[in-house]
Amino acid sequence: MLIYFPDRLAALRRKQGLSQRQLGELLGVSNRAVSKWESGVAMPSIENLMGLSSVLHVSMEEILTPPATMMGEAPVVVSGMSSLKELYRMGRGPSSSHTMGPELAVKIFKNRYPQADRFRVVLFGSLSKTGEGHGTPYVLKKTLAPLPCDVEYDYVTGDLPHPNTMTMYAYCGDTQLCEQRVFSVGGGAVWFEGEPRHVSETVYELNSFNEIKEYCEARDMRLWEYVYEREGASFDAYLAEVWKGMKAAIHAGLIAEGTLPGGLGVRRKARHLHNLQHI
Repeated sequence: MLIYFPDRLAALRRKQGLSQRQLGELLGVSNRAVSKWESGVAMPSIENLMGLSSVLHVSMEEILTPPATMMGEAPVVVSGMSSLKELYRMGRGPSSSHTMGPELAVKIFKNRYPQADRFRVVLFGSLSKTGEGHGTPYVLKKTLAPLPCDVEYDYVTGDLPHPNTMTMYAYCGDTQLCEQRVFSVGGGAVWFEGEPRHVSETVYELNSFNEIKEYCEARDMRLWEYVYEREGASFDAYLAEVWKGMKAAIHAGLIAEGTLPGGLGVRRKARHLHNLQHI
């Protein structure tokens, strides 16, 4: 199951006649948090996903399924929900749609054309307008290194199939090997135009929080125990990798200094704020 979460959430919210602020108030989060979910910058916690299911009067699977009109295709209809390992991916931050997705896309593209000696990537929509601040060109060039990569911004083209669209080009000398359009669809997932969408195995058969709640109560089971029941023993290894990644991210933030990219002149504050606790 591909995750078109940002667009799907926005459509469901509007269907209920709610603003981002109103939805945030119902969930007990800020409207800024809702804005980040709908822009693909962040994903809600599993608790907030369950809250969204209740507030929007749909199953969690419906929230994570694209609208029927999206990209000209009918949605993939799956009963239940895929693994949390699919819903919460690890990758280069700070954004699942602006760095994790593009990183995965160019990795796949690079592997497909090992004979290429250089690349070019054109960013459209949200990727062109906010990609610089989120580090999109940095992650593209770093992932494709040591091969050179030119990153261009198209601020004009509209009527895009998805707000996070990019076109990748592979070259060998003066010969263009391929041109491929790809969409960073949220949650770190990507879809290559013209190719079948990936459908993940259903791990959680229950569709709503009420169903999960009833299931757990009938078995005197906590929510985390339900997760382990469905995910299996391998979930421990996944959590260990998540914890390792979280610690590495915290360490990197605490030693970094200077100004954040993007042109706004925002200073990095984590190290300064942390040091204030030890004065």
